[in-house]
Amino acid sequence: MLANKKVTVVLPAYNAARTLKQTFDEIPHDIVDDIILTDDASKDETVAMARSLGIPPSTRGAVVAEVQPDSPAAKAGLQPGDVIVEVNRKPVASADAAAAAMHAPTKREHLLRVIGPNGARFVTVTLP
Repeated sequence: MLANKKVTVVLPAYNAARTLKQTFDEIPHDIVDDIILTDDASKDETVAMARSLGIPPSTRGAVVAEVQPDSPAAKAGLQPGDVIVEVNRKPVASADAAAAAMHAPTKREHLLRVIGPNGARFVTVTLP
């Protein structure tokens, strides 16, 4: 906790087995409350390494890296670091899967389940 605010670190980890421990060791654990590992279906030992460090590797999804002002994502309240885990009530395990689900030709409104610093929430994104 820092200044009475919960601090959550989101670690996007695709094939990160070799670098995960060093990154984890550099986190200021005295102020960090939660660590969320998002693994985009790594083919190496990322999940095993996360478990050995005590990080639950269960969160799979698409990490929001950037949100453009006035974009549909911004209007829905998405923030950098949020993790999209469902699109239209279906789990997504990667950024590619989330993008594919949102670009369905017959749908403009999409219900996203998002995990962020304040926990899980649902947001609706309306595409133009």
